[in-house]
Amino acid sequence: MLDAKLVEHGITSALSNFANEDLIASFWEISGGVVGIVSRLVRVAWEYAYALGLSTIPKEFLEFATDDWALALGIARSNPFRDGPRSVRVVKDELGGF
Repeated sequence: MLDAKLVEHGITSALSNFANEDLIASFWEISGGVVGIVSRLVRVAWEYAYALGLSTIPKEFLEFATDDWALALGIARSNPFRDGPRSVRVVKDELGGF
């Protein structure tokens, strides 16, 4: 839905394919389901794409945003966009079973 809203509001001109199952799992791993964290991560990735004049947000930019923002601030413990998403059970165990 976030991807569609970016297009609807003219922020990107085409869908970036955020509905890909690995991407959804990666967003969840970083955010724990907190929409504001996903939104901020996408914004950082969008800033990289915008600076280069791109009309979509490549997956690699989500990887860079995770390194530069989420990992740097301690929001994430790994980069699922680079390394692949871990299972929900592993992430929940790591975070104390939230």
